[in-house]
Amino acid sequence: MRCLEKAGLFVGLVLLNSLPALAQTRGHQHPNFRAGSPPYIPAVRYSFRGEVKPESLLVRGLLELEYRNSTDDSVGEVCLFTGMPIIDPHDTSMNTEPPYMRLDSMLCYGVPLSKSELFVDGRTITAVLPRRLASGGKAFFIMTFETRLGSGVDSKSSSSVVYTGWYPRVAAFRDGRWYTRTSDVFDNAVPEFADFAMALKIDSAYSLVYPGELINDKEHYGLLPPAHNDSIYVDIVNQHQQEYAGIKYKPLFESGYKNFYIRSRNDIDFSFVAQKGLIRDRAYVDSLTVEVCYPPELSEVWAGFVAAEAACVTRSLEDKLGTFPYSHLRIASSNDAPTGVDSRQVVVLRSDVTDTLLLRTILAVQISQCWYPAWPSDSNDTSPALLPLWEYDN
Repeated sequence: MRCLEKAGLFVGLVLLNSLPALAQTRGHQHPNFRAGSPPYIPAVRYSFRGEVKPESLLVRGLLELEYRNSTDDSVGEVCLFTGMPIIDPHDTSMNTEPPYMRLDSMLCYGVPLSKSELFVDGRTITAVLPRRLASGGKAFFIMTFETRLGSGVDSKSSSSVVYTGWYPRVAAFRDGRWYTRTSDVFDNAVPEFADFAMALKIDSAYSLVYPGELINDKEHYGLLPPAHNDSIYVDIVNQHQQEYAGIKYKPLFESGYKNFYIRSRNDIDFSFVAQKGLIRDRAYVDSLTVEVCYPPELSEVWAGFVAAEAACVTRSLEDKLGTFPYSHLRIASSNDAPTGVDSRQVVVLRSDVTDTLLLRTILAVQISQCWYPAWPSDSNDTSPALLPLWEYDN
């Protein structure tokens, strides 16, 4: 309890005392996806190949989507939603005021969907299937799109860009209905659990903070220090590089681009952060890797501190909630819509918070939510673990 006590008993104790009751009362529990746990097969698989352009707040590419009907009912359509308005491929109005997602084309089982089979309503896509999908059956979609975030980010500064809600997510089908994100119930959007295989190309001046595992990490960072439980490494890329034959690897991206090949399993979101000049700290809690990513201007407060606190908070929460359900947890800084990240493997803290007591408090709140998916809760549910982050800022 040492870390949480330092974070303030008014949050730490209330938070920890409320979580066991929450675990007993919520209708859908978070499966444990760590190695050695019972296998869990998510309902959706996303495979994306595309380019990220932080300067213009763009991401574009091709998304392959596989949906498995994991319910006992048959379904005649599949519903998806995004975090921003969608431009229909059949719409000729050319209204491209950001933020938006322009859907260029969408195929089902390799056949383009016609105007009568594809319905776009604000932030929601409804794809009518050629035949009803029985329980256990699979539907396959391919789509190309371009997403542009809002214009509120100063891309010429060192501010990070948080890409959240940038791709179509399959809504959860429960009790005969799709929980899609509509204007009247915006906060009750429910995505299905999914596996992600992402190939992101970005200007080499930028780095990414992402959920899951970087497959080509040696291409980016060379030989990083081995995992030692309870160890804290500050600036792993520059200060803790391992030598091979007396030589330390220094990555070169002669093409001017970096390619990130990322695999994330059993999560509900793939939000990521793009930023220049990131420093990376690491901490290890048993088989969990905690990686903290921040710009040099935050070093005075963040260096070593956030990684150590995150490790300590995680251990304290594991005493109440059980083993952390994933193998990776990444923590980033940004003032660009940090509360919009739904991934259970990424925590985004406000970069203008420099008070260490408040940082500890926010870490306790944010990390606790990694155990739970975003299922809709009862309207009278005011458990501290579910309150928005800004409830703790005052």
